[in-house]
Amino acid sequence: MKIRFCQWIGLCLLLLFSACSKNNRYVNVLPADASCVVSAHLPVLIEKSGLSEQDFELWMGKIDKLVKEKSQSQDWALLGKLLACPEKNGINWKKEIYLFMHPEIEQVGLLAPVSDYERLGSALDELVRQGVCKSFIEKENCRLSFFDNGFAVAYNDEAFLVIGVPSEIGADKAGDLLTRWMNASEEKSFISTEGFNKLSKAEGDIKMVASMNMLPQKYVAMSMAGVSDDFLWKGMYSLVAVSFEKGKLVMKVENFQTGDKAEEESFRIADLYKGETSGKFLAEFPGDMMLWLNTTVNGEKWNEVLCQQPLLKEQLKNTHLFVDLEKCITALKGELALGVSVSSRIPEFGLFAEVENDEFLKELAPFQSTLSLLGFQYGVKEGVFSLTNYEKGKDDLLAEAVWTKDSENKLFFLTLDLKALQAIAPFLSSSEAMAVGIAAAYIENIQVYSSEINSGNLVIKAVNKDTNMLKQCVDLVKKMAENQ
Repeated sequence: MKIRFCQWIGLCLLLLFSACSKNNRYVNVLPADASCVVSAHLPVLIEKSGLSEQDFELWMGKIDKLVKEKSQSQDWALLGKLLACPEKNGINWKKEIYLFMHPEIEQVGLLAPVSDYERLGSALDELVRQGVCKSFIEKENCRLSFFDNGFAVAYNDEAFLVIGVPSEIGADKAGDLLTRWMNASEEKSFISTEGFNKLSKAEGDIKMVASMNMLPQKYVAMSMAGVSDDFLWKGMYSLVAVSFEKGKLVMKVENFQTGDKAEEESFRIADLYKGETSGKFLAEFPGDMMLWLNTTVNGEKWNEVLCQQPLLKEQLKNTHLFVDLEKCITALKGELALGVSVSSRIPEFGLFAEVENDEFLKELAPFQSTLSLLGFQYGVKEGVFSLTNYEKGKDDLLAEAVWTKDSENKLFFLTLDLKALQAIAPFLSSSEAMAVGIAAAYIENIQVYSSEINSGNLVIKAVNKDTNMLKQCVDLVKKMAENQ
């Protein structure tokens, strides 16, 4: 009896996992060599935005109407028709939706699960009858069609895929790619990669894994020109997770590499820093700083990394420059803080850095009269280089700001104060000043920081601490739409 009971439990689990696997087989369509994959769970986003499902459908209907009015092409009818009422058209939008890019096509693709194959087929066939797209063809267990405006659609009883197709790719090649993706097994899809493993485990409302290959190849070739084969960040992947919380938006970024060199690269990045920040220079800045940056720097290691790129190495060694950049960089050794204020007519600037020597001061000698004319004072005292043009001895110090605790024990920390940024409004156009004013009314500050070698964070803190950040964004859009 005991054996039969265990066998029965095992059979139930097997059936359960089989069902789950089948229900999620649409994810197999994601190409194994995708350069970028984004996932989102729409019901969670709708809930956090404060919208009901009916509101969502109403918004999609309005977007569909707007697009049709602005566009000369009927092809947009596809997106509007399917997204305005996805469930009625056989698309299961309540499960994970994916966007992705592939280096061979360099266009964005959308992947969603199919809930009703017949209903989806009817909706798409109606577009064919309206002349929006060409007739669908049956090809290796899927149906696909190409649109005159540069995108293609493929679907089967599990997955729905729409993707842009450049004209130079050609219908035959694009058709072969789509067919291969639509029939891919788990072992030959993105599911089998380290990127998907990290994507599925990450916590966030919107998640993304991307590599250098997501950029158009002509730009990759340009950016990597003259770079040595041992370049530090070559082949790096990034995991990005965005969460909408009460009073703030949090974006976490993790860089990773697969292969034998991953651990080695982490140590090399760690060498660029000189430990964690202590905030020792906070008391040197006035409290009205719009932007403040704090980090630690190992100048010798930075110079070593920069010299790995032949083009940069040539510039660093260039004897015809006014300043010996290599001497300035290698002198940095320890904590560094930079601040900018725009509260007065002339922007105020402060730079403090721990240095190993003061030999680089000779490089600034030719600029001494110009710097003095602009109100700058500089020098090295007790191993600290300072360059400032603001009045010292102000009562309001940056060390008293509410966010200073956020900057403690970081490898890198940067903050932008939106309230202080409003001081530049008189120098902007009316539309730009209005945009800055609206941003400052909703956002308190923006922080970018890193506490670990291969990860970083971006936090946007709202003035309203009690309402979800996504709902605040939606409410702002509603308000702006009502005023138009």
